[in-house]
Amino acid sequence: MANVETLPEFRLERMFAATRDEVWAAWTQPVSLEKWFGQKGCAAKSIKFDLKPGGMALTRLTFPGAPPMYARFVFREIVAPKRLVWLHAVADQAGNAVKHPMAQELPAQMLVVMELTDQGETTKLTLTKTPFEASASEVEAFRGMIPSMTGGWTGNFDVLDEFLAGKR
Repeated sequence: MANVETLPEFRLERMFAATRDEVWAAWTQPVSLEKWFGQKGCAAKSIKFDLKPGGMALTRLTFPGAPPMYARFVFREIVAPKRLVWLHAVADQAGNAVKHPMAQELPAQMLVVMELTDQGETTKLTLTKTPFEASASEVEAFRGMIPSMTGGWTGNFDVLDEFLAGKR
C-alpha cells in the first residue's frame, strides 16, 4: 500500500444558497439524494440506505444509453448536520466494491469527507477524497484523475444546487 503521507487529495468547495440542515438532508435522505446525485441526465435510485457508522448506502445510477452503475457509501462517521465520512466505491448490484468500468486503474475505494459550514442562509460544502488502501499505481492514477473528478463533482453540485433551489 502507498504511504499515507504522500496520498493526493481531491478537494472541492462550494457555496449553496440553503441552510446547513437543508444541505445535510439532501445528502442523508434517500428520496432527496435520488433527485440530484449523479450529474445532469443521470437517474438515481436508492437501493439501500442505512445511515449509521458501518451502514451502507447503495444507489443505482442510470445514464442514457449505458448500463446502470452503482455507487456504494459505507459510512464511517456521522456528525449531523456537519460532517459525513464514508468509503466510496463503484459497486455491483449486490453492493460489493468493484473497479470502475471506465477507469480500472483507480483504487476500488476512496475515503470521502463531506463537511458543511453554516453561513446563515448559505452553506459552505467542502468535499475531500483520497485513495483508500491503494497501490502506488492506483494512487498515481487517482492523482491523474483529479481534473476529471473536479468536472464530475462540479456537475453533480450543479444539480444539487438546482435541487436545493426547488428546480428538481
